Amino acid sequence: MKRFVPDAGLYLINDLVAWEHFVGNPLKILADPHFHAFLAIIAVVCNEVLDSGVNEQVEIIFDEHVIFGPRVALWYPVVKEMIQRSKIEEINAISNILPPHPMFRDDKQFVPLQAADILAWLLRNSFKDRLPGLETAWRPRETGFEWLADDLLSHIPPSKHSTIWADDSIARMQQLSQEMEIAPELLLKWQKQLGIKP
Repeated sequence: MKRFVPDAGLYLINDLVAWEHFVGNPLKILADPHFHAFLAIIAVVCNEVLDSGVNEQVEIIFDEHVIFGPRVALWYPVVKEMIQRSKIEEINAISNILPPHPMFRDDKQFVPLQAADILAWLLRNSFKDRLPGLETAWRPRETGFEWLADDLLSHIPPSKHSTIWADDSIARMQQLSQEMEIAPELLLKWQKQLGIKP
């Protein structure tokens, strides 16, 4: 860690209880907070890359999920096209560097994911007293490794794009999605592509 200091730590903390306050979407995946978190972490990474002065497509590798992975792979081209066509600057800004497609790997075979899982687990526990804005109290059990998480945090500066999703941020995200204008021909195209009945 001291030899190869990371530029920034990227994280998204998602308040699942806060999601229950908002109206769901009849399409199950579009009402899934995990699906929105997946898209949001891509946006966090892309915005961090843009801030570094790089303007090239990124690749992001996620842990394999036998149910969620195929659903994301199916819907990602739709979301990517919506972002690329969006007239909202904060959404469209990342359109040129979005990953070509989501990548999923088995953490038993792809070793960097094992390191990422351990780091995420440690840091997640360390956030238990650092969550301003969350509506729900979250107190994970003591693990005995809190000292290690605290030491790691001192070497990983948080990205300004990292975020905590509570009521306000979830409402803002839903507002942005409503402001995005979708051309009728695109709706028809996606309905055929995804097998959705209007």
